[in-house]
Amino acid sequence: MSTNRYALVIAGGTGSRLWPMSRKELPKQFQYLLGSETPFQHMVRLTTQVIPLEKVFVMAVPQFRDIILKQLPALPPENILFEPAQRDTGPAVTLGMLQIQQKDDKAHVAMLWADHLVLDEAVFVKVLEAGFAASEAKPEYLVSVGSKPTKADPSLGYIHMGDEAGTYAGIGLHQVKEFVEKPDQATAEKYFRSWDYLWNVGYNFMSVAEFSNQLGEVQPELVTTLSALAATHDQAGIAKLYEQLPKLSIDYLLVQKLHHILVIPADMGWSDIGTWTSLYRMMVTKSGGHMVTQGEVHSIKTENSLVFAKDRPITLVGVKDLIVVDTGDTVLVMHHDAPAADLKSLVQDTLTVTNPELL
Repeated sequence: MSTNRYALVIAGGTGSRLWPMSRKELPKQFQYLLGSETPFQHMVRLTTQVIPLEKVFVMAVPQFRDIILKQLPALPPENILFEPAQRDTGPAVTLGMLQIQQKDDKAHVAMLWADHLVLDEAVFVKVLEAGFAASEAKPEYLVSVGSKPTKADPSLGYIHMGDEAGTYAGIGLHQVKEFVEKPDQATAEKYFRSWDYLWNVGYNFMSVAEFSNQLGEVQPELVTTLSALAATHDQAGIAKLYEQLPKLSIDYLLVQKLHHILVIPADMGWSDIGTWTSLYRMMVTKSGGHMVTQGEVHSIKTENSLVFAKDRPITLVGVKDLIVVDTGDTVLVMHHDAPAADLKSLVQDTLTVTNPELL
C-alpha cells in the first residue's frame, strides 16, 4: 500500500433539514442518528479500513474541535484542520488539500463527507482502493464516485458515464461525459431507467499537486491567493486569504470545470441522509423492518414511521407515515411526504425570529 494515501473528511456543515436534532452547535454528522455510531464516526471507520487513522484529516470549524476529539479520541489533534468561516465546500476542500500538500506534496487524497451513510461497507472499501489506484496511475485525472440510483430523485446531482477507461483494484472506471445538477422529475425518471447515469455522491480522489495546478488553470484569478495559502501557516493569515476564495461548492469551483475526469460506478447503498425521510428509508433498508425507533417508543397499529425519543417515552397508536423527533426542548411531527424545504424554511425564517436558541 502506498504511504502517500490520505483522506480529507469535510465535517463543517450544519444540516438544517434534520432539525431539531441537527443544530449549529451539534449538526447531523455528530449526532447518533445511526444508533451507536454517528455519521462522522461511520465515515472515518470505513476509511481506516484502507488507510491508517494518522493519514485521515478532518476539516471543520474551530467550535467542533472538542466534539471531534471526543468522538474520535485516537485522531491526532494536529489532523484537525480549521476553516476560518463557513464559505461552502469549495474553499473548505481547497484549504484542506493545500494543507495536506504542505505535509506531503506527493499525496493522493480521498475527499469525503462526514454526514453520509453507506450500507454496503465492503463495496465502499473497494471504491476507496480503486479510487486511490486510479489516481496514482492517472495523476492528471480527478477520480469521482457515482452511486447506482435506487429511485428517480430530482433533488440530487447526476453523472453521465461514458466509455470504460480501465480497471483499477478490480473495478471498471468510466470517462465522465457530463454532470447534471438537480434535473426535473421527468428527466430524473429517464436517468433512473438508464444504465449510464449515476448519483453524484461528491467523493473525489486527486493528487494534491494536480489539484492546486488544475484549480489555478480553471480559476486563474485565484493563482496568487492559492500560492499564498500554500505558504501560510498562521491562522490570521489563513483567515484573510480564505475570504478571497469564492463561496462555491467544490463541484462548481473545480470539478465540473475539468476535462479529465473518471468515475467509479458503485452500488454501495449510499445516502447523504439529508432529510428525515431519506434517513428513514435508509434505516428501514438496513433493518428490513418498517419502523425506525430510538429511545423508549411504544406503538400499536403504527406503520412506516421514524420515532426518536430522548428523555421521555413516546407512544403512537393507529398512525402511519410519520416522522416524530423529540430532543427534550422541542418536538417535531411531520408527514413523510412533507417537503424538506418547508422544514428548512421554518428553521431559517420562523425560528430565527422567535426562538433562535432552538437553531
